[in-house]
Amino acid sequence: MRRILGGWLLLLPFGSGCDIERPLRVVDAPRAVLQLRVAPDTLRLAVGDSARLRVTALGRGDREIGEASVVWGVGNPAVVQLLRPGVVRAVALGQSEVLVASGGLVATALVEVR
Repeated sequence: MRRILGGWLLLLPFGSGCDIERPLRVVDAPRAVLQLRVAPDTLRLAVGDSARLRVTALGRGDREIGEASVVWGVGNPAVVQLLRPGVVRAVALGQSEVLVASGGLVATALVEVR
């Protein structure tokens, strides 16, 4: 059984011979993503233009995590297409959010196509 308790992983042993009074404490994974940032947070593009967005994943003490696993998506694919992770293309007038997710966290950028 595992419980997350204030940033600590608390393992409670089961079975005979286990001492439930002294659970094992393990520190968080040092590379756990605690915050995501997308830059720029707003883009203004013309139809046909492309742009790159950067995501920064931060861990404990606002330390940057260089190789965090993230998932990219767009809110309105009729306006903005995701060409590859972090690169968007404006395909029609309007606006769309670009979403980046990791470990239950989500960061967004707004793309306005004029």
